[in-house]
Amino acid sequence: EILGKLEFKLGSAGPLVFLRRLSRLAKVTPEMHTMAKFFLEVVLHDHLFLQYPSSLQAAAVTYLTIKIFESPNINWSSVLENVGGYTEDDLKSCVKRFAKSVLRIPTNKQRAAVDKYSSSRFSRVATHRNLKKDIIKQLAQS
Repeated sequence: EILGKLEFKLGSAGPLVFLRRLSRLAKVTPEMHTMAKFFLEVVLHDHLFLQYPSSLQAAAVTYLTIKIFESPNINWSSVLENVGGYTEDDLKSCVKRFAKSVLRIPTNKQRAAVDKYSSSRFSRVATHRNLKKDIIKQLAQS
């Protein structure tokens, strides 16, 4: 009631808020964090992602990025499960959808995110060699 009188409006946190926290806890590299942000921007226009909570989207792109970079020092550990609130099994559906979206990037008509993340300012993650790895195809089919 007080917030209404003050015309104070509360909104829900977007996936970037959760991604920042997960990236910090997972100790991912800046390049990995940038790639995760790229994945989130690529699907902004895709209404199918509205079914997933922002926290799940952030967890899914963090998981996907960890898998793509195959970093021996970073994995989806119990710490990330506790903080993110999602097990690997919880992530499967959302990760699969993100992986399918990543595979469609070369033919995607929405080029704004690709153009943006192809610049040196964003480490050229849109053209990164890791985007062609078989793990993405495996995750898209799982």
